Amino acid sequence: MNLKNQEMVQDLLLGQGDKMGIINKEKYAGVTIKQVKGIFPIFDSFFTLEKFDHIVEIGTGNGGFSTYIAKQCIKMNAKFTTYDINKIQTKDIEDYLLALNTDIITKDVNNDSHIEDIIKGEGRCLLLIDGALKTPQFNKFAKLIKVKDVMMTHDYYKDETVSEFGTFVFSEVEKAIDDNDLIIIYKCFENYLWLCVEKVRDLSYDN
Repeated sequence: MNLKNQEMVQDLLLGQGDKMGIINKEKYAGVTIKQVKGIFPIFDSFFTLEKFDHIVEIGTGNGGFSTYIAKQCIKMNAKFTTYDINKIQTKDIEDYLLALNTDIITKDVNNDSHIEDIIKGEGRCLLLIDGALKTPQFNKFAKLIKVKDVMMTHDYYKDETVSEFGTFVFSEVEKAIDDNDLIIIYKCFENYLWLCVEKVRDLSYDN
């Protein structure tokens, strides 16, 4: 992550999001997705500045956001793997994702070692966490991502009073961030309920 890149995105986009806590239904490829309206310009700029070899998504859902990510992977010649415990309900979306070279895995990611192999593999990885168990997954994968890997988690609220199912607040992941030498980057994403962190040092070499 380049600090100048981060500042460019924040200067361009900070403040364009809706008020914290208000989610408007965004659409992509005709599919309604649970994202704050206006999220795509942020991700467009992010992917212009940051390149990855493999993007892994936890929480395919209806496949709308997955379709967007799949197209970004095509542009940067990256692999894309998306996980969900349920199959995509719309076959047209599933077929479209497969045509975009997406690896769709219908499995409980909490009991799957394959995702760990992907993260530990060669190349820079972006992990997108957008399933139901965000806090335990963040805390688990914070230990596994490599130096320069990025982890982004959705439904992030800075307001500590939020306690809805599927959301999380900073205090729930603060220790994992400190213990695993992660730093928060691209804070402009927080206006769109995403927390973005990068690993900056491999602690296994400290002993």
